[in-house]
Amino acid sequence: MTSLWQYYKKNISPSFCLFVILLVIFIHKGDAQTAKFSYEQRDNCSPARIIFVNESSTGPGITYEWNFGNGTISYSSETVLEEIYTDPGSYDVVLKVIEGVDTAVATAPVIIFRGPVAGFSVNQTKGCVPFEVSFQNTSVLGNAPVNTIFWDFRDGFSSVSDSPHHTYHETGNFDVYMQITDNNGCTDYTETKGLITVYPEPVISFSASDTHACDPPLAVNFINNSVAEVGLQYHWNFGNGNTSDAYNASTIYNTVGIFDVTLSCDNEIGCVSSLTKKSYIAVGKMFGQIYAMQGDSIIDDEGAILCPGLTHFSSTHQGSSDYTWHIHYNDKDIIQQGQEFTYNLTDSGRIEIKLVYGQNTACPDSTTISFRVDHINADFEMDSSYSCRLPATLNLSDRSENAVYRKWILPDNTEDTAMNIFYTINHTLSYKEIYSHEVNRLHFPVIHVAASGSGCRDTVQKDFHAILPVARFMPDRVSGCIPLEVTFNDSSHSVETIDKWTYLINNTSFNQPSGEPFIHNFTEPGRFEVLLVIENEYGCKDTSYPVIIQTGNTLNPDFTISPEVICPGDNILLIDNTMLKDSIDFRHFTSPELFTTTSGNSTLSVQVFPAATGYKSVQLEVDYNGCISDTIIQQAFYLNPPAGSFYEVVSCDSPLEYDFFPDIQMASSLEWTINDSVIYDNDSIRFCFPSSGDYLVTLKAYNTGTSCLVSTNKTIKVREVSAGFTGDQVVCYGDSAYFNAALSKDYVTECFSEGFLWDFKDYTPPRRTYKTRFAHLFPDTGTYVAELVVRADNGCEDTIRKEVQVIRPDAQFNTDVDKGCTSGLTVHFTNTSVNEFPVTWEWIFGDNTSDNSSAPTISHNYESEAPGVFWAGLRVKDVYGCENDHYIPVSLAGPDVTFNADDNFICAGNQVNFTASYAGLDSFLWDFGDGVTSSVAHSHVYNEPGFYDVSLTASKDGCHRSSIKTHYISVEKADAIYSLNDSIFDCYPASVIFSHNPSSNVV
Repeated sequence: MTSLWQYYKKNISPSFCLFVILLVIFIHKGDAQTAKFSYEQRDNCSPARIIFVNESSTGPGITYEWNFGNGTISYSSETVLEEIYTDPGSYDVVLKVIEGVDTAVATAPVIIFRGPVAGFSVNQTKGCVPFEVSFQNTSVLGNAPVNTIFWDFRDGFSSVSDSPHHTYHETGNFDVYMQITDNNGCTDYTETKGLITVYPEPVISFSASDTHACDPPLAVNFINNSVAEVGLQYHWNFGNGNTSDAYNASTIYNTVGIFDVTLSCDNEIGCVSSLTKKSYIAVGKMFGQIYAMQGDSIIDDEGAILCPGLTHFSSTHQGSSDYTWHIHYNDKDIIQQGQEFTYNLTDSGRIEIKLVYGQNTACPDSTTISFRVDHINADFEMDSSYSCRLPATLNLSDRSENAVYRKWILPDNTEDTAMNIFYTINHTLSYKEIYSHEVNRLHFPVIHVAASGSGCRDTVQKDFHAILPVARFMPDRVSGCIPLEVTFNDSSHSVETIDKWTYLINNTSFNQPSGEPFIHNFTEPGRFEVLLVIENEYGCKDTSYPVIIQTGNTLNPDFTISPEVICPGDNILLIDNTMLKDSIDFRHFTSPELFTTTSGNSTLSVQVFPAATGYKSVQLEVDYNGCISDTIIQQAFYLNPPAGSFYEVVSCDSPLEYDFFPDIQMASSLEWTINDSVIYDNDSIRFCFPSSGDYLVTLKAYNTGTSCLVSTNKTIKVREVSAGFTGDQVVCYGDSAYFNAALSKDYVTECFSEGFLWDFKDYTPPRRTYKTRFAHLFPDTGTYVAELVVRADNGCEDTIRKEVQVIRPDAQFNTDVDKGCTSGLTVHFTNTSVNEFPVTWEWIFGDNTSDNSSAPTISHNYESEAPGVFWAGLRVKDVYGCENDHYIPVSLAGPDVTFNADDNFICAGNQVNFTASYAGLDSFLWDFGDGVTSSVAHSHVYNEPGFYDVSLTASKDGCHRSSIKTHYISVEKADAIYSLNDSIFDCYPASVIFSHNPSSNVV
């Protein structure tokens, strides 16, 4: 009778593979036919795909009736059937095998779980960077609790959380992807296209028509130059108690003072920004004081003492557009520009400072101050700055100038206040310095601090250097058999010339006349400590660290082995019988292809696992202080059969089916253990594993003649690799497409092995990775193929491909005009875009206005007080959330009518020169405010006292503009005659006498 195993071995086929891997159901067996089937459940959750395999009796006259339990009845005679279960639940599957009046029945339960339904909500979808969004999980659970919830925010960041908070730091439109997985392995995902829109933070900017006036009132027009992608509400705070919500605003400053101006903005989506210009408006003459800063000290008293060194000078005046410093310091005159400056004070004496501010404004002024500069210079003498030995004693003498106090800070951080001191440097070499192979270059800083009577300090540092010689040598060998000749090569270093070398071998001295190699012959076994002492021409010495030389005698190794005959897997006992074995440092036992072992013990037990039977040799090597001796015993012991192992063969086309072949010598019987199944046979084995996993396969071979048993096992990595991924099928050009290969099975996961190979067929190189998630940026629009190759750790691969479409809507338009005057320009825009998918569009006019009209042609009027360029654009968005835009410049021209006067506070009869930009002007006209105008002259003489308004009107390319400055020129008329007794003095303070000399024309 043929056994079950013998039958399947001789009639091996894929049906046997299914017998092993799938669930097999036997319910009823008739006399003429048998009903049985197996199935593989590909999915746990609805919709679930299940593969049924009919393994019932076959033959003429036999019919089959399948009842899948979900309302589907099939009479198919196919061996393999597939059924999709769309609803969750428990189903009884019944197969009837009918032959005439006989019926056999097989049944099995099928359980399909309800999976979760992914869903989420957000608290807001639009905002400016940084934009924080709260995501709320609203998923509906299935039959099992949630295992993981994965979020991809499509900005390069992801999260595994129930309801995360995420902050977007980049502008743009972002999809949001959410995937939920429960404990049954059921997965669902949702992705919202273009859900999050992040705008750039508004850029706030403004300017003013005028920022200075000597006397109130000052009327100022503020021009808003801010830029934002969405409409904003603006709020002005002029610093004078007045505010405005207009786009461009005006105010009048009626009091003297310095005023901050703030422009802030906000909109309905929460974008907020502001800009404050400190001390932007100045009305009236400025008041303030000059001060000096040394370190953290502020010095602002007239005649105060400054110490030598870098000194920072500034003032408390604010709001001026220009500052000029006139410095007189010890016969040196210096001019500096700017609100502050730094100067190095080097000599004692006096520094006089005058600050002139507001020269380019209507109300210039000045202020003065003077300081006295002290003198201090720290210095000292050190009798020696170098030595090649430690300790070293230094004689330190103070040589400071103008010092009433001094302090020494010494290398060991101790301090001393005496004028002259002796100091000894003691230094313990560190481990690194001791074992350095270069000279030890050490430096020790000595710091001297000196202070003057006024408290000024100065510091000087000088370094003492110690460069110590280093004794070093290297032997050509450190152990061996006697007689052992060793050559010692000197590698010592010293800044000075080395003139003495002494080698110490176990305290016996050997003098060398030079640094040539020293050769010594060791004739006795033992352990020898070798040192080198060097001395340089300055008498400085150093001793090397010790080097150990070991010497030994040749021995006569001897050993025994027991037992002399063993089975595979048995232990043999190795016993070292060498004379003087207590002197042996270690021993090596070696048997070719069996074992190599090292031990300090004279007795050693070794387990033997041979690949072949027969006599085996063993070699012994012994080491005595580096002197090696050996011996070998041929046919030291005999290994009885059987011996060997087995190997396996697998095809990636049938990854669950393995063929196992024994490689055993002289076995009487074989016993295989595969996946807990025991199989007795002498032939090769074909086995189908039930699923992927790691399985232990064991082969036991027995020889009846020797009664020896050999057992060998391997872990077989069975892998049924399958490629699968989810990802974007439509992606916007310029956005990354995101893919997730988590649907793949049996990919490499150990040690970051890269089991995924992505290839997008777009001329970018394929990319191998170990991560399931992958992002790719396609170079252009079009249809691409995303290919994923998944590799298992047994070398098998699987490939899947999906198409990805990269799209970008078209945004095009034209205009009838794109240039005009600041007085006003109407532009007609015509949409010329052509798009495959339905789109919406937004007209952006560049002046903080927009229009969502779908009309093919629209009009817009541009008005601006200042010339400028407005970037008008059309932004198009399709049904997939993909965007594109197109912009052109619209220019408003107008002549530049800004101007200044070289002096606006003059005496009657003086001339004022006006400057303006005349580049490209077609015409201009000055009105000097006293009834005189000019289209040629840029200068004017005012003969009468009073305040005069000045205006400039100009035209360019047909565009006209005017600018007026009220009370810009102040003219006074007076006569004064005086004299003074002296104007040049050498000392401070000094008195000056002014004398009034009236004349007949004084009014």
